[in-house]
Amino acid sequence: MDHATPARFLGSQEATAPAPVLQAVVLPAAPRRGREASRLHRQLPPPRTGLQLSVIIPAKDEAANLPATLAALAAQTDLEGRPLPPGCYEVIVLANNCTDATAAVVRQLAGRYCHLPLYVAELSLPAAKAHVGSARRLLMDEACARLEQVGSALGIIASTDADTCVAPTWLAAIQAEIAAGAAAVGGASLRKSTPWP
Repeated sequence: MDHATPARFLGSQEATAPAPVLQAVVLPAAPRRGREASRLHRQLPPPRTGLQLSVIIPAKDEAANLPATLAALAAQTDLEGRPLPPGCYEVIVLANNCTDATAAVVRQLAGRYCHLPLYVAELSLPAAKAHVGSARRLLMDEACARLEQVGSALGIIASTDADTCVAPTWLAAIQAEIAAGAAAVGGASLRKSTPWP
């Protein structure tokens, strides 16, 4: 199966410059703006201690695609193929104006993947905000606040779509690139539609 793998973004001078030294800076949690952000926040449990990465997935009517996406995320390993430590990453799905069973599918899979903190929030965004950009922004703001809340100043927010399957080492490769000095990491999105059994 083809998977999405990360690629490093480098500025022109970064290609030959030594990797910068990262310093931990703890900032106060950013205030949540707007009614939708507050509604999203209230639907999620507090973040677990040890959280290093927050994976965000905006979803609209993706009940058929999410099982494959979440299975790939539940099977994440380090670069040597060992499972990632429990609780070092979480997955948050925002079911945005869904008319199908997107949220129910995520809840069912959360029971199957007990080792993975997997959460779903449901929002009915106003028409002007009912698009993937607004949903992703709400999720990014929430993920940032969660990482700050646990004191993970060097935490990473990873975003993928509900109809993609990431590589088994996707998160580990992102961590490695950030540790090597990349300011951002991106990759190709490979879509695979897998019907829900």
